[in-house]
Amino acid sequence: MRKITIAILLTFSCLQVNNGLVKDERYHIIFSEQKMISYAKRIGIKYIDVMVAQSRLETGNYTSKVFREGRNLFGMKLPERRETTAVGEHRNHAKYTSWVSSVDDYKIWQSNVLAKVRSKKQYLAYIGKNYAEDPKYLKLIKKQL
Repeated sequence: MRKITIAILLTFSCLQVNNGLVKDERYHIIFSEQKMISYAKRIGIKYIDVMVAQSRLETGNYTSKVFREGRNLFGMKLPERRETTAVGEHRNHAKYTSWVSSVDDYKIWQSNVLAKVRSKKQYLAYIGKNYAEDPKYLKLIKKQL
């Protein structure tokens, strides 16, 4: 799995922003929510509806500079202890080579969280307490589910 992930990351490494769309200049791969969902399913992300709600909220429906310039779909910060696919920092958030790399990092983060929680209810509670500084974050996520 690790070798496949690295290969995918290398494939999606030259993204640019054009008119609000993220586009890979070599392969003409444009970000779309549906492509993100399909990829998330392929790599085994759980609670994809929650992931989608988080990506919409964190990126302002895919319009934020953190997403457009740093390819960060989830408002992730650079982690201090866990493995990451981030290549640096942009606007005080983790920066990725592609939106795919951002999803890969969410998977790594989620794998750590899922070691502690066993249900969607517990997952949402964990996110509400630990993911964002905004006390209304969980309510905003649930509103989209």
